Amino acid sequence: MNKYLGLDLSTQGLTATAIDCDLASIDFCESVNFGKDLPEYESPNGFIARDAEVYKQYHANPIMWLEALDLLFSRIVAKGYDLSLISGISGCAQQHATVYLNANFKKALNMSGSGNLCDIFKDSFSRSVSPIWLDTNTSLECAQMAASVGGDFVARKKTGSPMTERFSAAQIRKFFKTDNAKYNATDVIHLASSFLCSVLCGHSVPIDYGDGAGMNLFNLDSLEADSDMISACADGLAPKLPPFAPSKTICGTLSPYYKKYGFNEVPIMLFSGDNPSSLVGMGASENGAAVISLGTSDTYFATSAQYVSNNNACGHVFGNPMGGFMSLFCFRNGSLARDFVRQKLSMTWSQFDCTYLNSQIGSETILPFIFDEITPKSKAVNIEIPANSCREKSDFVNLFLQSQFLNMRCQTQELGTPKKILLTGGASKSEGIGHLIADIFGCGVERISISNSASLGGAMRIANRSFSMAKLADMFCKSKDCATIMPNDKKKALFDDKLRLYAEKLKEFIKR
Repeated sequence: MNKYLGLDLSTQGLTATAIDCDLASIDFCESVNFGKDLPEYESPNGFIARDAEVYKQYHANPIMWLEALDLLFSRIVAKGYDLSLISGISGCAQQHATVYLNANFKKALNMSGSGNLCDIFKDSFSRSVSPIWLDTNTSLECAQMAASVGGDFVARKKTGSPMTERFSAAQIRKFFKTDNAKYNATDVIHLASSFLCSVLCGHSVPIDYGDGAGMNLFNLDSLEADSDMISACADGLAPKLPPFAPSKTICGTLSPYYKKYGFNEVPIMLFSGDNPSSLVGMGASENGAAVISLGTSDTYFATSAQYVSNNNACGHVFGNPMGGFMSLFCFRNGSLARDFVRQKLSMTWSQFDCTYLNSQIGSETILPFIFDEITPKSKAVNIEIPANSCREKSDFVNLFLQSQFLNMRCQTQELGTPKKILLTGGASKSEGIGHLIADIFGCGVERISISNSASLGGAMRIANRSFSMAKLADMFCKSKDCATIMPNDKKKALFDDKLRLYAEKLKEFIKR
């Protein structure tokens, strides 16, 4: 049997995906939604609502995650799936979230007593909540750490990112400053990914390179904790952090606790972050591939074999679980901005989608920032949207879409031209947008439709012990259609010229 299980502890729920590599099929995908299934934790969107509203903090209850794990496995068994068929487990969790554990944690990990995970671990937390990736209430701590190490440029060179509010280092520093007694009572600080993996293994496990790179504490050159960043973060931090290890590390076998669900003591591979795991689950972990996800926000991530410090102040470099690195850029003005324009013009999606196929490129550019943008950091731009003839509307949509993806190429061009782009997300269905991206980036575009790519990536990673990643990608990450959208060379040349005009316009705007 070659069946493997991937888990994903996301913001809003816990998902399990099981794959059968002999049949090249997905056996099941089961989820627990925190808000719907565990309402007693007052976390309708995966974080404690009262704290977010009153204190502008985004924290989650790690006990809720443990209850979700028991509930998830119970549901899978209740639906008749034989978990003894699983040959290995890996997975991921939302990046940056930190879990603070006291000396009781090591004893609880033995899980020798009866009961559920909540009862076993209830006395293991030195801090009852876990700051998650949405929490940005740490601007002061970021500024303090940056000043201590010599500026954001130094932090980026060391860790792949400037000091970032939602990253683990700033969250740890805030806890150290505001609740020093509980910080001192902390025996180990895990990421959500290494915490969940530890609970499955029954012993404390390392932090993998992929998720560790999202902490502002991990040096991507040396692949070790960075002593300068550690010192700048909090006193006595080094012994509280687990070691870092390659993402492919087998960190143990499943704890006997889980025999009650039918599991055997199968090998477990270190868990990673959800973004690195999605890179694998989308079939893009090979060097030279890039993914563009067209969602509420647009996201661009790409792989590279070597670590090269990304000088773009808006991008991040994480570890690729399959080896090497990945760069990630998030653009706030994604599908939400496209839908805003569409509604203002009273157009249907079918009218909106085909504009590029029926329009000229032209030389005009605009800054497509309907809302405040994070890549690059910019205030919203007051854009005059026409409301007259169909021709004017069509021309504006074409101009707006071109400017969106010119901005994306402008921000990511230092990474070079990808060998191919895998296009996913709701707007990837658009034929016009697919051709536009191919022409602007000058490479082939494949449209893919993959659900739960993060948990799928976990299953593929552990399956990679027996199957090549190319084979696994062929089995589970196929394109929506067979045809690759290829760039039009003449249009690509025009966009190369237009990119320079856009970059100049953006530079002048940012200066103001």
